[in-house]
Amino acid sequence: MSGPRDTIASAVRGAVQGVAGKVGEVVGRRSSGAQQTLTVGRPVDDVAALWRDPAAVRQALGDAGTVEADGDRWTWRLARPGSDEPVEWRTTLEEGGPSTAFPGSSVVLRWSDPADASEAASELVVVLREAPQDLGTEQVVRLDLPVPDLAAGAMALTLGYRARALLMTGEVPTITPQPSGRSADR
Repeated sequence: MSGPRDTIASAVRGAVQGVAGKVGEVVGRRSSGAQQTLTVGRPVDDVAALWRDPAAVRQALGDAGTVEADGDRWTWRLARPGSDEPVEWRTTLEEGGPSTAFPGSSVVLRWSDPADASEAASELVVVLREAPQDLGTEQVVRLDLPVPDLAAGAMALTLGYRARALLMTGEVPTITPQPSGRSADR
């Protein structure tokens, strides 16, 4: 039985998808490398461990996408605004220490496809460094995807925010109602 809450949620989802589709038509289909920075009140090693764990990254993605790991190969599927077809790409995780490309960084995690050297290649880069004033870790999430900047920026913020929440509270925030506090996947 669907109630007013389900009807409103369905209408909002439809409106958001419609707007995202129109934005994609107007702005273009390729991001220029959207980036979001968040401070996480945990040590760099803890934050890096979350990003190295495909199950934790999958949990942080929530309903925005999936990630599967097979050895050192990761397959990503992220929701594409205005389309039923997800953005899909296969990557390997490259890990590095301090980088001149990211001043002050202590850990750089890069998911890219080494076989695809084209400018159209999708990429996720997470840069971790000590946050100022001993506040934990500064986490920079950069996404370069075949979607508009607006959508890539929203995905980078969502992914970074959910990863931070998972590290700080042990769970990912949700707007899905949970009757009686029962557990759910998302």
